[in-house]
Amino acid sequence: MDDISLYGLFCDDIRQEISGKVSLIGMYGTHMYVPVMPIKLPKLCVHFSLRFPLVHKPVDIAVTVKNGDRQIHEVKVEGYQNGESIEGAMQELNGGFDMPFLEIDEPTTLIVTASVDGVEVTGPCLAIGEDPSSKQD
Repeated sequence: MDDISLYGLFCDDIRQEISGKVSLIGMYGTHMYVPVMPIKLPKLCVHFSLRFPLVHKPVDIAVTVKNGDRQIHEVKVEGYQNGESIEGAMQELNGGFDMPFLEIDEPTTLIVTASVDGVEVTGPCLAIGEDPSSKQD
């Protein structure tokens, strides 16, 4: 299955609104700068969109955040059922999760991956480093 893709972003908070909309608060681009290291982040969230062909009926879906080879967080999607099989159509699975009290000891890059029935795809990444403007001479 070469046609699986994973998109997403890192943010400070994901909120489910009364209207049913989802609000992403404090979105990050490719970098996050912190004043000092090591640091304990109160919360870091990931919102993702996983796309795959509608004809594929996945059984095993997991979204993981890694720091190098070390798994930091994993969410398994259970009981997912997509719609009617339509050749050429794509299905999008959206979700999000938070990682409270995330400890970052040194500059690093967090990477989001997804596994769909054993096929792994790589999604967004976030480089975390010390803010160069906070360094004192």
